[in-house]
Amino acid sequence: MHEASHLGSPRGPRPHLRKLSLYAARPALLATGLALAVLALDLRAPHGIGVPFLYVVVVVAALWSPRERFALAVALGVTALAAADLLLSPGTHIGGVSSVHHALAVAAVWATAILVYRHKVVERSLLHEEAEAQAYLDVAAVAILVLDREGRVSLVNQRGCEILGLEAREILGQPWVDTFVSEKHRDRTRQALRQLVRGEVAPDPKRTFENLIRTRSGEERLVTWRRTVLRDARGNVAATVSSGEDVTERREAERRLRAQESLANMGQLAAVVAHEVRNPLAGIRGAIQILSKRMPEGEDREVMAKIVERVDTLNALTEDLLVYARPHAPELASVRLEDVLGVARRLLAGHADLAAVSVEVSGADVTLQADEKMLQDVFLNLLLNAAQAMKGEGTVRVAVHAGTESVQVDVEDEGPGIAPEARERLFEPFFTTRHQGTGLGLPIVRRDVEAHGGDVAVTFPEGRGTRVTVSLPLRQHEPG
Repeated sequence: MHEASHLGSPRGPRPHLRKLSLYAARPALLATGLALAVLALDLRAPHGIGVPFLYVVVVVAALWSPRERFALAVALGVTALAAADLLLSPGTHIGGVSSVHHALAVAAVWATAILVYRHKVVERSLLHEEAEAQAYLDVAAVAILVLDREGRVSLVNQRGCEILGLEAREILGQPWVDTFVSEKHRDRTRQALRQLVRGEVAPDPKRTFENLIRTRSGEERLVTWRRTVLRDARGNVAATVSSGEDVTERREAERRLRAQESLANMGQLAAVVAHEVRNPLAGIRGAIQILSKRMPEGEDREVMAKIVERVDTLNALTEDLLVYARPHAPELASVRLEDVLGVARRLLAGHADLAAVSVEVSGADVTLQADEKMLQDVFLNLLLNAAQAMKGEGTVRVAVHAGTESVQVDVEDEGPGIAPEARERLFEPFFTTRHQGTGLGLPIVRRDVEAHGGDVAVTFPEGRGTRVTVSLPLRQHEPG
């Protein structure tokens, strides 16, 4: 039975215990070596030299020991060595200078040992309280962040590490704003912290503000913060304390809810538009074409052609509005992504004004569960946007990156890019940067991709161009 109780456990001391014992032995070896050196020096030194006072250095070495009572043990050993020195030194007599020096040295040694002992007791108590406080902070559901006056991270809890995707040692000591805050929010955040530290703004823990922070992966997370300050004995601000809640998913859910409410209202509007606008537009277009044929060549016929063009634009807007306002659930089937992209390329080539645009597709072919027609519309929309951004000339590069659970498709153009002030509004319905755009292309793309459980992101590579990234799950999960 005794042998059975040892099964599964390694024989001999465990590695971490061996390392700890070696660490604890080093101060003892150091103290022993120093004490013997002082003893040897004292035995050889002439009488009247205060060599025994060097034993105080031996006691100070106890500061490096993890054991609280080690200093007292060293003092006891040193006392024994001092007594031995008196007995071994020739010509030493009680009451002489040498014995006085030894007595005073022993007193100094014990005074130092008591101070070292009390220091170790206080140090252990502080470490225990710090560990206990850190444990309380680590179970908090929000990120806790302490910044010093210069804005460097002096404390972060486990939740803060999880949001950033980093270990505490990678965060501590780093300038918070320059390292972790999104560039678009840095100036505002830096100014707010500076005002708190200078006392220009009174701390209000009830007041909240938001900013984007960058994680290890480069993703930006939206965090809502509450802030207060820590003051020193003089009442000056020594540090700022912030508690932050990651609200990225909540804001996205709120956005989708607002979008659904808007779609419900827009659906009613679309029904009216379809009935009251689309049919009359068809009649107007037909009438204009008949009148145009009856007119001779000249400026009047060109005016008629422009009217037809404007009617077609208005009709396209009406069609996009109907598509956007009346979403339908995707009809899932096994779809080859290569086939979907091939159809989108052929449809793009059918536009005469975009014939000079080439599309390069790279990456492995992937099969996923999706609505083939919806995905064809998604990628045709993106290819049209890319081709029009390049004014009908250039190369659109489509890169497919397959993972174990999802596939990512990057559609990148060589156009001039998008102005910074317009980037935040790209997915707003009816917002467009093109003269004859409807402003519903990207909103429809996002809606159809999200209907598949995916997401869409737009990035802007250095130099020029725009990259739209579509992420789609390879398999749809059954509800519940």
